[in-house]
Parts: sequence; structure tokens; C-alpha cells
Amino acid sequence: MNEIVELHDREPRAGSELMSKGFGIGHKAFVELLNTYRNDFLDFGFVEIIHAGKRVAVSNGDSWIEFAESVSRKRGKTTYWLNEDQATFFGTLTRNSEKSVPFKKALVKDYARCKKLLASIGKTQSAEEWQAARLEGKTDRRTETDGIKAFIEYAKAQGSENAEKYYSNFTRMENATLFVVAGKFKNLRDVMTSKQLRTIGVCDTIIEKAIDDGIKQALPYKEVFQLAKARVINFAALYGQSEVVKLMLEAGV
Repeated sequence: MNEIVELHDREPRAGSELMSKGFGIGHKAFVELLNTYRNDFLDFGFVEIIHAGKRVAVSNGDSWIEFAESVSRKRGKTTYWLNEDQATFFGTLTRNSEKSVPFKKALVKDYARCKKLLASIGKTQSAEEWQAARLEGKTDRRTETDGIKAFIEYAKAQGSENAEKYYSNFTRMENATLFVVAGKFKNLRDVMTSKQLRTIGVCDTIIEKAIDDGIKQALPYKEVFQLAKARVINFAALYGQSEVVKLMLEAGV
């Protein structure tokens, strides 16, 4: 069975799509149960909801109702992500069956796997080598951020109305090109190995240099971004993609 649980900002969570299939009840019925017992689920913490790719954290019954009303007017897929206590409680609301019992067992094991992973991440981050790599990486990141700031002003001067989005655009491009990521994190670098931190530090410098070169050549701002992307792709072709988080278990630091 594929992995059911993912780390979302250092908390193991299981998504409603896989859970509804595993419990054999269908996603619509899954959501109906969540709605019926929403205050009981919220007793175990906030429920993370991802709608049309955007994250919503529901922490009380009123905010849940507000979310439901807002998505009723919009299109897009909605997935509910439950923590361990919420998923366990949900399991008590469903019947045991030939299909659901093996899934419930796998779900328990997968939460245990993620807790082991969190322990490994904590051990890695306490190591001097990791702390040194993280500190060095913050310096590289600041330099890159200064370059992106200059790029944004450059794009605005050329008429861009959404230039501020390039802070996240550069970050997403860099992460997606260099790494395979399972889960969602506010700062992906917090769960990288020392080697990955050093690698992305080099890539930060590559992006900063590409931005500087593109601006000096007076390229259109969209071409500057594509120049940086091309250089990151070339670098990744030499380095290869690596899996973030999973390597914490295998390689430590």
C-alpha cells in the first residue's frame, strides 16, 4: 500500500481522498461525516483543508461554516487533512469491513512511520554540521532574495502588475527542479539534509547571478526568469533530483 500520511509543517496528516477510499465510504460520505461531527474533530486540533491548491486552517466551528460557504461559490478540488487523533476518531465512526480493517492497520503504521521521521529530523537538526550548513544557507538565501528584490523592481518598471509573486515563483521553481517533496512545509529548508542545504545554497547563487546577467543585458523580465530557470535546470541535470524528508531517515546528516 502507498504511503497514506504526509508531514504538513511537522505534523503527520492523512488526506480525505485516500482515507475515504480506504474506509470504503466514498469522499462525499467522508465529508458529510466531517461536517456532522466537525466540533468533535476540532476538539483534537485544527483541520487543514486544501481547496484549489490553497491551504485553509479551520480551527473552530464558525470558521468551518465560513469556509463551506465560501467554497460553495467556487470551483476546485477540496481535500481535508486530519492529524492522528482526528483520523483515529474518524475510524471509530466507520464500520469494520474486509477492506477497511487492513487500511486502518496501515494507517496506524503510517502515522508511526511519520513520527519516526520527525524524530530523525530533530536528531539531524541538532548536529553541528547541519546547523553550520543551515546558517551558511541563510546567507546565500539573503543574497538571492536581494537579487529577486532587484528583479521585482525591474519587472515593475517594465509594466508587470504581479511582480511581487516572483518571490514565491523563484522559490517554487528552485524547489521543484532540485527536489522531490512529499508533504507541505512553510520552509522546506528546515527538513533538508546538510548536503541538500549546501546544494540549494549553490543554486541560490546561480539564480542571483542569472538575474544580474539578465538585467545587465536589458532582457524583458519574463526572459530573465526563464534564463534563471534554464540555469537551474542545467545545474539539476548535473546534481540530480533528491527526495526531501525521506533522506533524513537514510542519511542522517
